[in-house]
Amino acid sequence: MRAVAAIGALPAAGRFMWQVIADTVDAPSWIRALSPFAHLAAVPATAPDWAAASVMAGIAAAGVVAGIIGYRRRDLCA
Repeated sequence: MRAVAAIGALPAAGRFMWQVIADTVDAPSWIRALSPFAHLAAVPATAPDWAAASVMAGIAAAGVVAGIIGYRRRDLCA
């Protein structure tokens, strides 16, 4: 069960670390743009970017729906 949490957190943590490392080494802007966190505003220092936040929430909702559908279709008779 612990592996599930680690594997589930890996994409978010990895993309966050991608942005931090890209900022640290002063990588080109196109490399920084690969992280989804680069498209969100640094709240509360600036006003929220509602469009980017809505797109990310929509992608997350689509992933949840796909996961639920896959979960219901799993084969329990192995």
